[in-house]
Amino acid sequence: MKLRPFEEQDVPALYTLWNRAAPAWGYAPMTPAQMDRAIFRNPHFDPSLALVLEDGSLHGFGCAAFGDDLPGGAQRGYLSCVVTDDATDAGFDLLLDGLEQALAAAGCTMADVLFFNPIHLPWIIPGTPGHTHNNVPGCWVDGPAYGRMRARGYDERARECAMYLKLGDFRLPAALQEKQNALAEQNYWIQLYDPAVHTDLEGLLKTLGNSEWEREISACAADGTPFLAALCGRSVVGFAGPVYPEPGGRGYFTGIGVAPAHEGRGLGTLLFYRLCEAEQAAGAQYMSLFTGEKNPARHIYQRAGFEVVRTFGILRKAL
Repeated sequence: MKLRPFEEQDVPALYTLWNRAAPAWGYAPMTPAQMDRAIFRNPHFDPSLALVLEDGSLHGFGCAAFGDDLPGGAQRGYLSCVVTDDATDAGFDLLLDGLEQALAAAGCTMADVLFFNPIHLPWIIPGTPGHTHNNVPGCWVDGPAYGRMRARGYDERARECAMYLKLGDFRLPAALQEKQNALAEQNYWIQLYDPAVHTDLEGLLKTLGNSEWEREISACAADGTPFLAALCGRSVVGFAGPVYPEPGGRGYFTGIGVAPAHEGRGLGTLLFYRLCEAEQAAGAQYMSLFTGEKNPARHIYQRAGFEVVRTFGILRKAL
């Protein structure tokens, strides 16, 4: 097997390799258009951090990413994928060695496998009719890469649980309806955000301190993409969304946040249930998310009917 840098002319063969080999590594098959969008036309795709394995034909592909604009800055390298149809460890080891060396040469001091990776690769949710989640939030602990990476010095720093709910006839439980009524008596409301009526969204997003939320929800407010606002009077004190059914039927959302001064009232739980309700009304067939294995929010999701469908390890190795 020969390891060499990725070249643009490899793209057609990589489509074939991906759909032949990637499902065994936990990834979903992709059409050429989907793979172009996810990898090759991704603004963070760097050909110098992409490698192929060949022996007359392509047998492996791996890529990584880094950038000053990403969490952790340019010192943190992100391993996006290592896929091979080689039945032995040799091909995997060659690709992983090459990617680690490329990241180190770019000035990265660590290689991470976690959800901040800017190259989002979909995977099929087990036990479903081909439903997919849009991003791999770590290294699948029951998959073929996990043990190999642990043996090569990658430390597990945390675990993420991927959770799934088929929306079907989802309804707001009676207890949550009563909670909503009680909050209304305290001048708290859950409504679709209306920039002509609601105030202080910018202040909420800055208070929450999540740059991804601030970027995406601000964009939604500007272009009219719907999302839910938790309100104290007319002031926005929380959000959930956006409400956006993806083409494959998944109810996409970026997150749920409540200002610290307004926590402890059940607003986060109510926002989540109302988000599920809104996604279903908008045509979503299912919802999926990932959360820390020890995150208390996991219990909110489970009470709403979500089930853990896959577990991922957050891995890191010093370079």
